[in-house]
Amino acid sequence: MSEQPTNWRKEDFLALLLFYAASADLNISEEEINYIASLCGEEHCTIAKAYGENRSDYEIIESLKNMKDSFFPGEKGTAELHNHMETLFRADQDYSHLEHNILRGLERLW
Repeated sequence: MSEQPTNWRKEDFLALLLFYAASADLNISEEEINYIASLCGEEHCTIAKAYGENRSDYEIIESLKNMKDSFFPGEKGTAELHNHMETLFRADQDYSHLEHNILRGLERLW
């Protein structure tokens, strides 16, 4: 497994999660990109993209699982992430079956 980032902020983690989730339907729309950038900031999007660029799905999922409670602890944190992902999926008015599945899969990790 690849090394976990140690100097990340909450926005870096959230950007990684949302980019990973947005790719569930194999198409990250302009609306989804804009939502992530407005929520997390361009700098954090760049950090998250660079981190995820050369990692497998497994490595990204493990990173998300391992870092979640550092930034979004407990049930309240899980609910906040759920809301962010649902808003992301609705950004392009195309909340696909694949996006529903990635949401359920990620929630099972937490």
